[in-house]
Amino acid sequence: MDYTIVSDTTNPPNQIISTLPQQHTRAYDQFGATIYADPRQINLPENRPPVADAGPAFVAYAGLDGQTTVTLDGSRSSDPDGDPLVFTWAWVIGTNAYLSNGVNVTIELPVGVQTVQLMVNDGHLNSQPAEVKITVVAPLECTLKIAPSTINLRSNGQNILACIRFPEGFRGADADSDAPLQTFPGGAQALRRWTANDEANQIGLFAFFDRAALSGEVQNGPAELTVVGTLRSGQLFYGRDTVKIIGMDRQQ
Repeated sequence: MDYTIVSDTTNPPNQIISTLPQQHTRAYDQFGATIYADPRQINLPENRPPVADAGPAFVAYAGLDGQTTVTLDGSRSSDPDGDPLVFTWAWVIGTNAYLSNGVNVTIELPVGVQTVQLMVNDGHLNSQPAEVKITVVAPLECTLKIAPSTINLRSNGQNILACIRFPEGFRGADADSDAPLQTFPGGAQALRRWTANDEANQIGLFAFFDRAALSGEVQNGPAELTVVGTLRSGQLFYGRDTVKIIGMDRQQ
Protein backbone atom coordinates (compact mmCIF):
# COMPACT_ATOMS: atom_id res chain seq x y z
CA MET A 1 0.00 0.00 0.00
CA ASP A 2 1.52 3.30 -1.12
CA TYR A 3 -0.92 5.48 0.74
CA THR A 4 -2.30 6.10 4.22
CA ILE A 5 -6.04 6.32 4.88
CA VAL A 6 -6.85 9.57 6.65
CA SER A 7 -10.62 9.51 5.99
CA ASP A 8 -12.95 6.74 4.80
CA THR A 9 -16.37 8.17 3.98
CA THR A 10 -18.59 8.67 0.96
CA ASN A 11 -18.90 12.36 1.86
CA PRO A 12 -16.16 14.98 1.89
CA PRO A 13 -14.26 14.79 5.19
CA ASN A 14 -15.10 17.43 7.80
CA GLN A 15 -11.88 17.30 9.79
CA ILE A 16 -9.06 19.74 9.07
CA ILE A 17 -5.82 18.05 8.01
CA SER A 18 -2.85 20.41 8.36
CA THR A 19 -0.15 17.89 7.40
CA LEU A 20 -0.31 15.00 4.93
CA PRO A 21 1.55 11.70 5.32
CA GLN A 22 2.32 11.51 1.60
CA GLN A 23 3.31 13.98 -1.06
CA HIS A 24 0.19 13.16 -3.09
CA THR A 25 -3.37 12.45 -2.02
CA ARG A 26 -5.55 9.80 -3.68
CA ALA A 27 -9.30 9.50 -3.32
CA TYR A 28 -11.54 6.55 -4.24
CA ASP A 29 -15.29 5.94 -4.52
CA GLN A 30 -17.53 3.09 -3.39
CA PHE A 31 -16.92 1.29 -6.65
CA GLY A 32 -13.18 1.23 -6.16
CA ALA A 33 -12.37 3.86 -8.73
CA THR A 34 -9.45 6.06 -7.65
CA ILE A 35 -7.97 9.37 -8.70
CA TYR A 36 -5.10 11.51 -7.50
CA ALA A 37 -6.21 14.89 -6.29
CA ASP A 38 -4.78 17.94 -7.97
CA PRO A 39 -2.64 19.84 -5.44
CA ARG A 40 -3.76 23.34 -4.51
CA GLN A 41 -1.63 25.82 -2.62
CA ILE A 42 -3.29 27.35 0.41
CA ASN A 43 -1.60 30.48 1.74
CA LEU A 44 -1.73 31.17 5.43
CA PRO A 45 -3.01 34.64 6.44
CA GLU A 46 -0.27 37.26 6.56
CA ASN A 47 1.02 37.82 10.08
CA ARG A 48 -0.16 41.10 11.54
CA PRO A 49 2.04 43.11 13.91
CA PRO A 50 1.20 43.18 17.63
CA VAL A 51 0.15 46.33 19.47
CA ALA A 52 1.99 47.50 22.59
CA ASP A 53 0.18 49.28 25.43
CA ALA A 54 2.37 50.60 28.25
CA GLY A 55 -0.57 51.91 30.28
CA PRO A 56 -1.74 55.45 31.09
CA ALA A 57 0.44 58.24 32.45
CA PHE A 58 0.49 58.57 36.24
CA VAL A 59 2.04 60.43 39.17
CA ALA A 60 4.37 58.87 41.74
CA TYR A 61 5.92 60.38 44.87
CA ALA A 62 9.60 60.19 45.73
CA GLY A 63 11.09 59.47 49.12
CA LEU A 64 13.64 61.67 50.87
CA ASP A 65 16.34 60.14 48.66
CA GLY A 66 14.63 61.57 45.58
CA GLN A 67 13.75 58.11 44.24
CA THR A 68 10.53 56.14 43.89
CA THR A 69 9.70 52.57 42.92
CA VAL A 70 6.94 52.00 40.36
CA THR A 71 5.45 48.92 38.71
CA LEU A 72 4.58 49.13 35.01
CA ASP A 73 1.87 46.97 33.42
CA GLY A 74 1.92 45.91 29.77
CA SER A 75 -0.96 43.44 30.02
CA ARG A 76 -3.17 45.60 27.79
CA SER A 77 -0.90 44.82 24.84
CA SER A 78 -2.43 42.55 22.22
CA ASP A 79 -1.79 40.57 19.05
CA PRO A 80 -4.50 40.42 16.34
CA ASP A 81 -3.45 36.85 15.46
CA GLY A 82 -3.52 35.66 19.07
CA ASP A 83 0.21 34.91 19.15
CA PRO A 84 2.04 34.91 22.52
CA LEU A 85 4.00 38.10 23.19
CA VAL A 86 7.48 38.90 24.45
CA PHE A 87 7.74 42.24 26.31
CA THR A 88 10.73 44.61 26.27
CA TRP A 89 10.79 47.82 28.35
CA ALA A 90 13.36 50.56 27.78
CA TRP A 91 14.12 53.82 29.60
CA VAL A 92 16.98 56.27 30.11
CA ILE A 93 18.09 57.98 33.31
CA GLY A 94 20.78 60.56 32.74
CA THR A 95 23.33 58.94 30.46
CA ASN A 96 22.38 55.38 31.42
CA ALA A 97 20.04 53.23 29.31
CA TYR A 98 18.09 50.33 30.81
CA LEU A 99 16.21 47.32 29.41
CA SER A 100 13.91 44.86 31.17
CA ASN A 101 11.61 42.03 30.10
CA GLY A 102 8.25 40.82 31.34
CA VAL A 103 4.64 41.89 31.14
CA ASN A 104 5.12 43.71 34.49
CA VAL A 105 8.35 45.37 35.61
CA THR A 106 9.23 47.19 38.83
CA ILE A 107 11.80 49.95 38.41
CA GLU A 108 13.28 52.84 40.36
CA LEU A 109 12.94 56.37 39.00
CA PRO A 110 14.24 59.79 40.10
CA VAL A 111 12.32 63.04 40.50
CA GLY A 112 11.09 64.52 37.22
CA VAL A 113 8.99 63.49 34.24
CA GLN A 114 10.26 60.08 33.12
CA THR A 115 9.34 58.26 29.89
CA VAL A 116 9.41 54.47 29.57
CA GLN A 117 8.88 52.67 26.24
CA LEU A 118 7.36 49.24 25.70
CA MET A 119 7.80 47.08 22.59
CA VAL A 120 6.21 43.65 22.14
CA ASN A 121 7.12 40.86 19.71
CA ASP A 122 4.82 38.06 18.52
CA GLY A 123 7.65 35.80 17.35
CA HIS A 124 7.58 37.36 13.88
CA LEU A 125 7.26 41.12 14.15
CA ASN A 126 7.95 43.91 16.63
CA SER A 127 5.22 46.35 17.54
CA GLN A 128 5.55 50.08 17.33
CA PRO A 129 6.90 51.38 20.66
CA ALA A 130 4.35 52.63 23.18
CA GLU A 131 5.25 55.21 25.83
CA VAL A 132 4.12 55.84 29.38
CA LYS A 133 5.03 59.05 31.21
CA ILE A 134 5.57 58.97 34.96
CA THR A 135 5.73 62.26 36.85
CA VAL A 136 7.82 61.71 39.99
CA VAL A 137 7.09 64.43 42.58
CA ALA A 138 9.77 65.41 45.09
CA PRO A 139 8.99 65.61 48.82
CA LEU A 140 7.72 68.97 50.09
CA GLU A 141 10.33 70.77 52.18
CA CYS A 142 8.91 72.52 55.24
CA THR A 143 10.30 74.61 58.08
CA LEU A 144 10.79 72.60 61.26
CA LYS A 145 11.38 73.92 64.77
CA ILE A 146 12.21 71.48 67.58
CA ALA A 147 11.71 72.48 71.22
CA PRO A 148 13.62 72.41 73.40
CA SER A 149 16.65 73.31 71.27
CA THR A 150 18.85 71.55 73.84
CA ILE A 151 17.60 68.07 74.67
CA ASN A 152 18.83 66.61 77.93
CA LEU A 153 18.16 62.89 77.82
CA ARG A 154 18.66 62.71 81.59
CA SER A 155 15.92 65.22 82.41
CA ASN A 156 12.47 64.29 83.60
CA GLY A 157 10.72 65.78 80.58
CA GLN A 158 9.22 63.11 78.35
CA ASN A 159 8.26 64.91 75.17
CA ILE A 160 9.90 66.79 72.33
CA LEU A 161 7.73 69.32 70.54
CA ALA A 162 7.98 69.60 66.76
CA CYS A 163 6.43 72.55 64.94
CA ILE A 164 6.14 72.20 61.15
CA ARG A 165 5.38 75.26 59.03
CA PHE A 166 4.27 74.48 55.47
CA PRO A 167 5.16 76.53 52.37
CA GLU A 168 2.64 78.96 50.95
CA GLY A 169 -0.34 77.15 49.47
CA PHE A 170 -0.20 74.31 52.01
CA ARG A 171 -1.65 73.97 55.50
CA GLY A 172 -1.18 71.64 58.41
CA ALA A 173 -4.66 70.29 57.68
CA ASP A 174 -3.34 69.00 54.32
CA ALA A 175 -1.38 66.34 56.17
CA ASP A 176 -2.82 62.83 56.06
CA SER A 177 -3.83 62.09 59.64
CA ASP A 178 -3.95 58.35 58.91
CA ALA A 179 -0.31 58.26 57.76
CA PRO A 180 2.44 58.14 60.41
CA LEU A 181 4.35 61.26 61.39
CA GLN A 182 7.88 60.15 62.25
CA THR A 183 11.13 61.59 63.49
CA PHE A 184 14.57 60.43 62.36
CA PRO A 185 16.98 59.07 63.33
CA GLY A 186 15.07 56.28 64.98
CA GLY A 187 11.75 56.41 63.14
CA ALA A 188 9.67 57.07 66.27
CA GLN A 189 6.06 57.99 65.60
CA ALA A 190 4.35 61.04 67.05
CA LEU A 191 2.59 60.50 70.36
CA ARG A 192 0.12 63.27 69.54
CA ARG A 193 -0.42 65.68 66.65
CA TRP A 194 -2.64 68.70 66.06
CA THR A 195 -2.89 71.85 63.96
CA ALA A 196 -2.79 75.36 65.42
CA ASN A 197 -1.52 78.87 64.74
CA ASP A 198 2.21 79.29 65.22
CA GLU A 199 4.06 82.42 66.37
CA ALA A 200 3.63 83.97 62.90
CA ASN A 201 -0.13 83.31 63.08
CA GLN A 202 0.17 80.69 60.36
CA ILE A 203 -1.54 77.33 60.70
CA GLY A 204 1.14 74.75 61.33
CA LEU A 205 1.35 71.13 62.33
CA PHE A 206 2.46 70.34 65.87
CA ALA A 207 3.49 66.99 67.31
CA PHE A 208 4.91 65.45 70.48
CA PHE A 209 7.65 62.80 70.24
CA ASP A 210 9.03 60.65 73.02
CA ARG A 211 12.39 62.00 74.20
CA ALA A 212 13.53 58.50 75.18
CA ALA A 213 13.16 57.35 71.56
CA LEU A 214 16.36 59.23 70.73
CA SER A 215 18.42 57.13 73.15
CA GLY A 216 20.90 55.05 71.20
CA GLU A 217 20.18 57.01 68.01
CA VAL A 218 22.16 60.19 68.76
CA GLN A 219 25.32 61.23 70.53
CA ASN A 220 26.21 64.20 72.69
CA GLY A 221 26.55 67.36 70.64
CA PRO A 222 24.72 68.77 67.64
CA ALA A 223 22.22 66.41 66.00
CA GLU A 224 20.01 66.94 63.00
CA LEU A 225 16.46 65.71 63.49
CA THR A 226 14.10 65.15 60.56
CA VAL A 227 10.32 64.92 60.82
CA VAL A 228 8.58 63.17 57.91
CA GLY A 229 4.87 62.86 57.10
CA THR A 230 2.54 62.43 54.14
CA LEU A 231 0.08 64.83 52.54
CA ARG A 232 -3.38 63.69 51.52
CA SER A 233 -2.21 63.72 47.90
CA GLY A 234 0.41 61.08 48.71
CA GLN A 235 3.34 63.49 48.54
CA LEU A 236 5.84 63.30 51.40
CA PHE A 237 6.67 66.38 53.44
CA TYR A 238 9.63 66.87 55.74
CA GLY A 239 11.51 69.38 57.83
CA ARG A 240 14.94 69.40 59.48
CA ASP A 241 16.25 71.14 62.56
CA THR A 242 19.52 70.90 64.48
CA VAL A 243 19.39 70.52 68.24
CA LYS A 244 21.99 69.96 70.95
CA ILE A 245 21.99 66.58 72.71
CA ILE A 246 23.35 66.20 76.24
CA GLY A 247 23.13 63.52 78.90
CA MET A 248 24.07 60.47 76.83
CA ASP A 249 26.78 59.25 79.23
CA ARG A 250 24.35 58.13 81.90
CA GLN A 251 22.09 56.53 79.27
CA GLN A 252 24.84 54.23 77.96
